[in-house]
Amino acid sequence: MSHYRPWGMLQIRDSIPTLRHIQFIVFDVDGVLVDAGQSYPLSIVSAVTYYKRSLPGIAAKPQDCDVTLDDIPLFKAAGGFNDEWDLTYAACLWVTWCHFYHDAPSLAKFIQALSWAGGGIKGVHKVIPETKVLINQWCSYRTIAQIAQEYYAGSQLCSTLFGAAPIVHGLEGFHHLEQDLVPPPLLDPWKDRIAIYTGRNRAETQLVLNRAGLAKLFPDNRKITSDSGCIKPNPEGLELLLPMTAGNQVVFIGDTLDDLRTVQNFRQQHPQGPDLLFVGVAGGSMGDQSTTLFLEHEADIITPSAAAFLTAIADWV
Repeated sequence: MSHYRPWGMLQIRDSIPTLRHIQFIVFDVDGVLVDAGQSYPLSIVSAVTYYKRSLPGIAAKPQDCDVTLDDIPLFKAAGGFNDEWDLTYAACLWVTWCHFYHDAPSLAKFIQALSWAGGGIKGVHKVIPETKVLINQWCSYRTIAQIAQEYYAGSQLCSTLFGAAPIVHGLEGFHHLEQDLVPPPLLDPWKDRIAIYTGRNRAETQLVLNRAGLAKLFPDNRKITSDSGCIKPNPEGLELLLPMTAGNQVVFIGDTLDDLRTVQNFRQQHPQGPDLLFVGVAGGSMGDQSTTLFLEHEADIITPSAAAFLTAIADWV
């Protein structure tokens, strides 16, 4: 494991030389620009619970196959779940597997196996041998994702954000629980040198930016969202956003191992490109284990928040 040195509130990997004046910063959204620690997890758990009630005979085993808020960071740490709807679907597949097959593993063992299998939906298909049976008979990705989206957006906004009519009806939506993390004055000096690469779609991203007063700082040509066709850890989003001149020191700020892997993949594909650093925000989507995971996987810089990092480099604008 690499060694780190303190720099104010930050930790910097010893192999990273003294930071230079940073030319460009790309931000993830959840856990970085906005605290979504309640909104998406509550949407996921609520959707899984709603789905679980549709399974035959479930009332006979009310305590089996539970997915709780504490389990969501574990899925995130397994990797491949930058998309919350993929995570919801994976959880519902496990619930269905657990319900119908007595040899299904516990959720903890399932998530551990997912991590070994590479995470994400592909990992789920490797870990659950009966996946095709479960999908054909019970699990519709589109329906499960739509239910989770409605719990997030509420019945009134689900059509605007996700283009689908409500299924559950009468939901307020958990998006209102989100808290903005970076005040506009911290970003104003960087307004021509910042961008976003997120797993949210464009409408979800705009919801956050409008609420936080950041919309003017991130024009459309500096936002890569899920409907752009670029999904982390694919580095294509960074390729479209970053100045590719060799020697430039640029930064991607994220809060998951998928974000870190995006940077690592970028470096592999562009060894002669800009000097790209990854800044990991502790305590984001991966919860309390984030610092340990970032240390183990050699994040370049670890910060308690994006605001703390911006404050540390404020004199370099």
